[in-house]
Amino acid sequence: RICDRLEKEVGSEDSSKWIDLDRKFHSGIVKASGNERFIKDFRHIIMEDHFALYLMPEIEGKRDRFSKRIIRNERRVLRDHRALIRAIEKRDVRRAVRITRKELTFSLDV
Repeated sequence: RICDRLEKEVGSEDSSKWIDLDRKFHSGIVKASGNERFIKDFRHIIMEDHFALYLMPEIEGKRDRFSKRIIRNERRVLRDHRALIRAIEKRDVRRAVRITRKELTFSLDV
């Protein structure tokens, strides 16, 4: 499972694996929706995300400076991912929406 692989990467010096696995997690959920518009929009978001995380030079090399905060955030994201999977498996739409909104709000604040 992706969440188990993400857990192994919490706090890793190389954040690229975490970022890749996180994208795979979200891509899997988006694809499972079967909503072509959502899938297309998600691809555009991923391209912007790639630009922000990989191509902006001021982002590079800052992992050490923010490592405690990053590790705390990665653990929180992982908990939310697992909770979202459980909600989807139980077909608990309200809980899945609540978790997703929480994660989106958190992402905007980071």
